[in-house]
Amino acid sequence: MMDFPEDLIPVILESNHHWWERDLTRLALVSPAWLYHVRRRLYAAPSLYSFAACSLLARTLQSNPCLACLVHELALQLTCTSYGSPQDRLAVRMLLGLRGLRSLVLGGELAVRSERFLGFVIAVDTLEKLHIDGRLLKTSLASRASIEWSEDLAFRLPNLKSLRLTELDIDINPISSPVSLHWDELILDDASIVNGFLLHLVPEGSTVKSLYVRATNVSEYDEHIQMVLGSSNVHSLKYEVGKASPSDSSFLEPRELESPHALRLCHLELHGLHIDHGILSTIRQRFHEIEELVVSSRLICVSPEDWGAYFMSGALPSLRTLRLTRGTNQPPYQPWSANEVRVLDEMASLRRIDFLPL
Repeated sequence: MMDFPEDLIPVILESNHHWWERDLTRLALVSPAWLYHVRRRLYAAPSLYSFAACSLLARTLQSNPCLACLVHELALQLTCTSYGSPQDRLAVRMLLGLRGLRSLVLGGELAVRSERFLGFVIAVDTLEKLHIDGRLLKTSLASRASIEWSEDLAFRLPNLKSLRLTELDIDINPISSPVSLHWDELILDDASIVNGFLLHLVPEGSTVKSLYVRATNVSEYDEHIQMVLGSSNVHSLKYEVGKASPSDSSFLEPRELESPHALRLCHLELHGLHIDHGILSTIRQRFHEIEELVVSSRLICVSPEDWGAYFMSGALPSLRTLRLTRGTNQPPYQPWSANEVRVLDEMASLRRIDFLPL
C-alpha cells in the first residue's frame, strides 16, 4: 500500500473552513502527523461561552504547555447565567494571560466594565484586534456592557490596529499628551459615547483606514465624526443611522470658525441619512479624492436627472464606483423607473463610473 503523503494534510484541512469538531477529532486519531495539523487548527481560535468551558480549556493548556502557543485568537462570550466559581474565574485570567494572542473578543459578562479584564492581558505587544461585544446583554436589566477607554489603555496596547465596540457604553477619558495613532479599522456599532469625545480615541494627526459608525440617530455621532474628519486622515467612512429627518444637521457641514478644507476620503458610505442638493454640494467641495460613493436611504431628495447632471458637471473627478438607492423622496418616496435607471447608467458610463443601483 502506498504511504499517504503528509504534505497533503494541511492542504486537505485548509480546503474546507467548516469542519465539524467531531470530524477533526477523528482525523487526529489517524496518525501523529494528522494530530499535529489538527491541533493547530482546533486550538488556533477557540470560542468559549461558559466558565466551565474556560476551566476545561485552561486545564488542557496547563497540562499540555505546547498547545498554548497554538492559540492566536480567543473569544470569551460568557453569558450572565453562567456565573463561575473562583476556580473558573482563575481559568479566565489564565486564558487572558496567554502569550502570542493576536485577536481577542470579550462578550457577555466580560463586556461589563471590560477594561478590568483587559488588565489581565499579557500579550500586549502582539494583540492587534480587540472586540468588546455587548450584544448578549442587550436585553439585560441588571448589566450594561461598557468600557472606559483611557490613555493608559492606549499605551498598554501599542500594536492594536483594529478596535470594534458593539452595543455598549463608552467612557473616553481626555488625553494629556496627544500622540497620533494608526487604526486599520475602528468600528462603533450601536455604541454610545456617554462621556468624552471620539477625538480622544482618534487623536489629531491619526490615520484611520476604515471608520464605521452605526447609530440610532444623527445627533449621537454627527459632532464626533465631524471633529475626527477635520483633524485626522480617514480613508474610508461608513456611517449608518436608524432615524433621520430633513431638519437634521449634517456632519459634512464645517463648523463655525473652521475652514471647509478638503478631506482625503477615498470611500464614503451613507445609510439612512437625509440627502439633498446641499449635501451633494458639500460632498463636491470637501471630497476631491473620493473613489467610491454609496448612498442608501429612503430620504434621498435627488432625482436621477439631477444625479446625472451632478456628475456630468465634473463633480468628484476621481469617482469610479457609484451605488445608489433607486428612488427619490419627493416626498413621498418614488422608486425610479427602468428607463430612469438606464439613463443614469449611460451618463455614469460617460464618466467611466461603475454605477450599481441598490
